[in-house]
Amino acid sequence: MKQTYPVQGMHCASCAQIITTKVLKIPGVVTCEVNFATKNAVIDFDQSKVSAKDISDAVSQYGYSLVIDEKGSSKTVNKPHHENKELADSWKRVLISIPLVTITVGIMIRMIGMEYGWWVENEVILEFVHHLLPIFASVMLFVV
Repeated sequence: MKQTYPVQGMHCASCAQIITTKVLKIPGVVTCEVNFATKNAVIDFDQSKVSAKDISDAVSQYGYSLVIDEKGSSKTVNKPHHENKELADSWKRVLISIPLVTITVGIMIRMIGMEYGWWVENEVILEFVHHLLPIFASVMLFVV
């Protein structure tokens, strides 16, 4: 019987490899493919030799868990709250960085134009810009 189970507790591709290796050692398991990106395990096993609960127990010994229902079939899982929060935080960082990058690129284009004599800049504005760019760089580096 081939089933797909959500796997919780994976942090890297090495975790997926560990789960695959350990599950394949269980008698009755024919194939096991664990995908870190989708956080799913596709396991083909003989139900007369091993149950989904046995496989889940074996995996849980290593700090991972297969999400199964009481019948032993796969169960759909919503994304954990922390993953949704991380995505929202990433979007906030992107939205903060877009204006900073846009202003910085505009300033650099203006400085290149001054270098080639396309326009003349006031010394006060030029000094202000020279102090503004490191501030933007610091915000991008330490805040965003």
